[in-house]
Amino acid sequence: LAPLLPPLILIQAIPKRSILDFIIQKGTELGVSKFYLYPSQRSEKKTLSENHLNRLHHILVASIKQCGRLHLPTIEMGFPKLDIPLFFGSLSKTAPLLITKKRLPAALVIGPESGFTDQENEELEKKGVGVRLGPYVLRTETAALSGLSILANS
Repeated sequence: LAPLLPPLILIQAIPKRSILDFIIQKGTELGVSKFYLYPSQRSEKKTLSENHLNRLHHILVASIKQCGRLHLPTIEMGFPKLDIPLFFGSLSKTAPLLITKKRLPAALVIGPESGFTDQENEELEKKGVGVRLGPYVLRTETAALSGLSILANS
């Protein structure tokens, strides 16, 4: 059987362990097909231990069982080069809202709690479109799940 959704990719700056566990669990339930975890300049953590990667795999398995998915998402380290539309969370007041209009396949980049650096914003603007996910500044886990929900339901 084919997956229910076209590719939905989350590129997440590495957050604290408990927050990452939550993002992986809920992102799986929302239909993420691949997670990329990368160390942004302001990430609290720069790497993940083998034990934490194993824990994340167990979270993936438990999450697909809970929500009835048949396809196990993958987790990779680093920032990928992709040939699909890329959106990133922006704090710019002029950034457009992420609105659903058949956006899949798509990738969503979410930064760390303290936001992207100016250099990271410049690099992301060359690769994709900065979007707002609502009227407020969101925590990294809320931003990831909000953006994924919008994209998954387009």
